[in-house]
Formats: sequence, C-alpha cells, structure tokens
Amino acid sequence: MEPTIQSTLRALPSVDAILQLLDQYIETEGIPRTLVADSAREVLAQLRAELLAGELAPECVLDEIETRVKRHAQRRWACSLPRAINATGILLHTGLGRAPLSPMVKDFVMESLEGYSLLAFSTKTGQRRERHFHTDELLAQLTGAEAGLIVNNNAAATLLVLSTFSKDKEAVVSRGELVEIGGSFRMPDVMFQSGAIMHEVGTTNKTHLRDYEEAINENTGLLVKVHKSNYKVVGFSSEPSLEEMAALGKRYDVPVYHDLGSGALIDFSRYGLFHEPTVQESVAAGAHVVTFSGDKLIGGPQSGLIVGQRDYIDRIKKNPLMRAIRCGKLTYAAVEATLKLFLDEQYAVQHNTTVRRLTEPMDVLKKRAQSLLKKAKPLAPASATLALAEDITFVGGGSMPEEPVPTFVVKIQDTQEAPEDLALRLRQCSPSVFTRVQDACTIIDFRTLGQNEIPFVLQALRCVWEATT
Repeated sequence: MEPTIQSTLRALPSVDAILQLLDQYIETEGIPRTLVADSAREVLAQLRAELLAGELAPECVLDEIETRVKRHAQRRWACSLPRAINATGILLHTGLGRAPLSPMVKDFVMESLEGYSLLAFSTKTGQRRERHFHTDELLAQLTGAEAGLIVNNNAAATLLVLSTFSKDKEAVVSRGELVEIGGSFRMPDVMFQSGAIMHEVGTTNKTHLRDYEEAINENTGLLVKVHKSNYKVVGFSSEPSLEEMAALGKRYDVPVYHDLGSGALIDFSRYGLFHEPTVQESVAAGAHVVTFSGDKLIGGPQSGLIVGQRDYIDRIKKNPLMRAIRCGKLTYAAVEATLKLFLDEQYAVQHNTTVRRLTEPMDVLKKRAQSLLKKAKPLAPASATLALAEDITFVGGGSMPEEPVPTFVVKIQDTQEAPEDLALRLRQCSPSVFTRVQDACTIIDFRTLGQNEIPFVLQALRCVWEATT
C-alpha cells in the first residue's frame, strides 16, 4: 500500500528520535547537540511544507531526513569565512578580504593564538606596558619616522589624527582632495565626526601654496594633504608638493598631516609598475604625521598604520579614542610579521604574497596558465573552448586605480552555457572559485592565482562540467 501524505506526516520522527539516530554523528563531528536539534526542527518543518505542497513524494521523506539534518547542521557549524580562490585578477579584492596574507604571518598569528601572549606586559619589570611597542620601532626603522603605532584601519587612523589635532579647530584641506572611497567613506564626513572644522581651499583642479597660507589663522589645527587614491585630476591642474606644505607648516608652527591611503613601502616603479608614493617619501618630505593602510600594498591584515614625529605620535596615543580603535593581539602579530618582510626589499618581493603577485614576471604567469590549460582541456565538454591570452587587470582596493597591470588569462567560452552561469557555478564550489566575465568569456586570471591553487580550480571545473554531462 502506497504511503499517503497524511500517514507520512504522522510517521515523521520526533526531534529526540532524530538525535538518538545521530548520536554517533554528533560525537564524531563535535557539533553541539543543541545546534543539531535546531537543524532537525528546521528540516522537519521544511519536509512538512514540501509534502503538503506536493513537492516531495511521501515514499522519499524518511530517506531524506538523516541526510538533510546532517547537511543543515554542517552548514550552520561551518566557518562563515571559508577559503576562496581569487581568479579575478583583482589583487586587492575588497569582497575577498583584500590582501592575501603571507605564510610567515600565519605562523606568527598561530603562535599568538596558543594560550596567553605578551601583548602588553614586560618580562623585565613584571608590569603592564603599552602594546604599541610591538610595532613602534619596526615602523620607525622601515619608514624613517621617529615613531609609529597601529589601529584597526586607515579610516580609524584618519579619524584619530583629526580628532587629536583639529577637534574644535580648523583642518585646512584642498577641495580637490575631498575624496570618497569605497563604502561611501568621505573625507568631509570623517572630519565632521572627528570634531574638526573643515576649511576648504583652492579649487577642484588647482590649489596653490598661498591658498593654504591665507587660510592659516589662530584656530588652525592642521594642514591636511590627502592622496587621491582612486582617481586622478589631469590637464589644467596643480597642487603644492608635500615638501612645500611641510615648510609652510614649520613656518607657522602648524602640523602637516598626509593621508597616504594605500601606502607603499617599496617603489613599485622599479618593477615596471606605476610609481605609488611611498611612506618613506612622505616622511622625508617633512610630514609631521602620515597614515596608511596595512591591508593593501603592504600586504598585511586590515589595519591603519600611523607614523611621524615622536611628540605628535605621543599626543595621538593619549587621545581617548585610541582605546576604542586599538588593535588586538592577532592584528599586532600579523602586522609585525608583515612589516618584518620589508626589512629586506628583495625578501619582501619573494615572500610577501601581495608584493610577489603584483611584481611577478609575465613569463611566470604564462607558464602557470599553460599548466592549467593543459589539464583543463580534457575535462571540458565539446561545447567549450579554452584559450590562453594576454590581458590586463587592476590592483584594486583604491591602489593605482588607472594603471593597468599585465597578466595572462585562460578564457573559457561555451556555446551551451552563458559565461555568467559558469562563473556562478564555480563560485558555488568548495572552495569557491571567483572568476570574471569579460568579452562573452569566463576568465581565469593568473595574476591572482597561485600555483598551489590550480588543483582547486581544476577540481571546480571538473565538478561543474561533470554535472552537465
């Protein structure tokens, strides 16, 4: 006798019965029993709804329960930040966590994770000490500044500097530098939140040194220069150099702050790329305080780095906001490890994942692309063609916005599947593989794809193509 919907509904097991059935599974997987119970309730509710809607045959229900509850529990228990493969070519991909951390950084962070750590304690005195010591001397050594500290991102660093030196005072800034970057971060809004009184000078395309000088008064707290990270003003345009602004600030005893945005610790023009202003150049030019990101061209974790003259850094440390935006032990460990890679530039080029991928020669990328192409072609359906090609990509993250970076790609074109659909199915693999769609093709870009990640891409391609045959 065929089971009916009503008889199947009555036969559905209770949550307790499902938990007893999954006792061994719960113990083996280490998933909390409460979480599995919640999954069982949700699965039972879903099965009832599918039965009543005629979406599931009654004879299939009991076979579905155990599998669905396990799958649901595993999905809820799994990390919501799993590994992803970035084959988009965008090196500092905001949605994918920006800079990929280097292996050495992982080792430093793991050491800090295991038990307690010397975050803010001196073994010599047995007393508490400032946590800034972890990176202070290192930042000074690398940049030429007298001192340095870190906070949780460059927006926080900007807010902190403006609050320290311009609260209820004027911060003089060029109209051409009132930037908006990703996430609707606007310099005027940050100034407002910091308590600074924004004093705009110049025009969008031209600001002269005299504009800054004429703006200085008894209530001037700061002269601000902002690196236009993600746009350019070209043609009939000019602005004073940082050296000129520093000299002006010194003459009137007004500190000069340079918001460098992405920041860079090496001159990328030596590797055939566009010159991005370096932190060392800003310090040498005489800026009293410089801020920049740790998770962009530095290749570290999300953080904001502040360097400058020691008396100004000491004033920043005393700002009450400092406690609200300071970093924890994991960020300190990751930043310290990342910065140490730059003690030798060639070592950084070889071992800092972000720097290495950005400066990697084209012949290396071509060899990697050929390796994947050779292995992927036999997996492809007859309707798909794969081809090697030279292309361009961009750094991302507001860094070098108009400067194309050469790369090699594998283009996939399928007469039976839209490129957007293939890209979607690759994203749904485990780990997710992110590509880009361009010129009616799904593009795998090797500027961001490491040799050790090729097996994951091949595995994903195999899965999606086998599912279509």
